[in-house]
Amino acid sequence: MDMANHAAGVGRRRASVKDRFSAEDEALSQIAREAEARLAAKRAARAEAREFRMRDLEKQQKEMFQVQKKQGQAESSFGHIQQWMEDSERYSRRRRWATPSECSFYPGSSSRASSRASSLRASPVLDEKSDREGMELVRPTSLCRASSGVSGLSAATLASLGNGGGPRGGPPGWEGVRGGPAGSSRRGSGDTSASLESEACVRELRDSLGEAEERYRRAMVRAAQLDNEKVALAYEVEALRDALEGAEESLAQEQRRCEQHGLEVERHRQACSILEHKSTQLQAALAQREQLIERHGLAVVQGSVCNGEREETGAAPLALVSRTSARILDALGDGPLDVRLTKLTDERDGLEEQVRRLKSELEAERQKGGGVRGGEVGGPGVGGGGEAGAPDGVTGAGTGDAAVHVAEMQREAQRQVSELKFKVAKAEQEKAALEQNVLRLEAQALRLRGAAEGWERTEDELKAERRRLQRELRAALDRLDELQLTNGHLVRRLEKMKANRSALLSQQ
Repeated sequence: MDMANHAAGVGRRRASVKDRFSAEDEALSQIAREAEARLAAKRAARAEAREFRMRDLEKQQKEMFQVQKKQGQAESSFGHIQQWMEDSERYSRRRRWATPSECSFYPGSSSRASSRASSLRASPVLDEKSDREGMELVRPTSLCRASSGVSGLSAATLASLGNGGGPRGGPPGWEGVRGGPAGSSRRGSGDTSASLESEACVRELRDSLGEAEERYRRAMVRAAQLDNEKVALAYEVEALRDALEGAEESLAQEQRRCEQHGLEVERHRQACSILEHKSTQLQAALAQREQLIERHGLAVVQGSVCNGEREETGAAPLALVSRTSARILDALGDGPLDVRLTKLTDERDGLEEQVRRLKSELEAERQKGGGVRGGEVGGPGVGGGGEAGAPDGVTGAGTGDAAVHVAEMQREAQRQVSELKFKVAKAEQEKAALEQNVLRLEAQALRLRGAAEGWERTEDELKAERRRLQRELRAALDRLDELQLTNGHLVRRLEKMKANRSALLSQQ
């Protein structure tokens, strides 16, 4: 009865633990859902930020295209200036053709002009050379010098044209030649000096213009290369950012797996604690059983072996009997309970056989005593009856005492046999009950031992899995730190390139 109540109590506690586990599972699932929602929101925010960055990059590319377009317009303006200089050179040549005496003072001027013209025509070679040597920034001093040269040339040319230009726009000095020899000589010397100054200014302006064009081409090549590097670095930054997001997602997944394994370990630990509590309760129940056995004056003896139980459990079953039965069984010797009960049964059978033999002897004695008594009553002579009556009375008394003694022995033997039968039946009942209890307790102990071993193995496996996950987490954190360092380095390089580009644009 106590064991049934104890089993019912254990079942109720198991239901409460299950309810507690279900509540914990619901709470943990709620936490997991909230974490997944936060992760989804973070991913959406990252996607939106990535879209903003892509829009910013497109805007920057459009701005770069506008700047390059403006630079192309500036280059076309330089082309117009060069065309104007070529026109002025053709005009000065026509003037030299008109005054051939001017060329005799400077015999190498035409060769120098032709060499400079050929050098200007070979500008693609300079472009290739500038591409090979490197890129330089355009200095604002050269542009200022070129602009001053252009302004000086325009002023001198306008002055010369205003002094000596004809109605058809011809070179100065034509009307002086027609007017007379004195005016023509004075005007010829003035035109020669003006033409020499204009040629020197044109040469200087052409040199400065060629240098400016070369530096401008170098700056454009440098800007294009910087733009390409910027695009490549932006792509690399985006790739690294995507890799970083993937690493963060994998890290979050590993953290969730680690949390799940930790929860499973906690559940197994709780189950182990419950099993330990049950084992403690079973030990207390066994101690209480021993106390009850001692209190009721019973004893535990070695039981019988049935169905190969010794091979399965490795220990002989026990039986609970009274102390009197235990003393009787101890008197029968050592051995299993079946052997001792067999000995007791054989002894009982021997006693019953002895009782039956004594009964048969008693009946034979009674029959013999009755025959002797009848012969003495029918004997000859009444006178001698008094003398012969004494021996007959003595014989009758002796026979009566023997009959009483045999009856007492028979009653004692029957009483002992009935007592032994009752004890044997009671011992068999107690034996059967104890065998059932022992079998149930041993099966439960084996089941609990197997469950405990299984939980221990599971706990070891979970510990190993936890250590592996911790190693993977440390490796992922190290990789994340490396990616963050690389990302910071690339961001600094990108900022430096932006600063260089802004400085280049400000100088242009």
